[in-house]
Amino acid sequence: MVSRCSRASLFHRFHGFTDGVAYFAALLRACPDGQTLLAWSGATCVGVATLAVSATGIVELGVLVEDAWQRRGIGTRLATSLLDGARAKGVTTVHADVLVDDVFILQALRRISPLRVSTEFGSFSIDMDLSSQPGQRTGNRLLCGHETSAGSGRR
Repeated sequence: MVSRCSRASLFHRFHGFTDGVAYFAALLRACPDGQTLLAWSGATCVGVATLAVSATGIVELGVLVEDAWQRRGIGTRLATSLLDGARAKGVTTVHADVLVDDVFILQALRRISPLRVSTEFGSFSIDMDLSSQPGQRTGNRLLCGHETSAGSGRR
């Protein structure tokens, strides 16, 4: 599946130039604290989403959908399933980094979970609050606002 993705799709997923093969090989081989879901069309894998625990203990979400299958809700369904499973296991926060060009991903994640968002160096740094439902208010604050901070990473 990764080899069928364009360089642009791979750049948007990995935020750099790579073929993604080494990353996915390592992920599928040795990710004991994570979960990977695949989307299939017949016998062909068309999408992959992962929740992985980083070395610092942060749970991170990553999604890649093959070019020909993008914008059909596949990535959203994969992310929703992973986040629902994480919520059921007691995970309260999941992190994702999304390029600012990909605002549609931010909008999709807002439908799944309340977000805390900051902008750092051309990307959105997103923390998804799994302890509440999308659009749920906490006190007087709606948890899906957009905050801008230059380089003040909250991780």
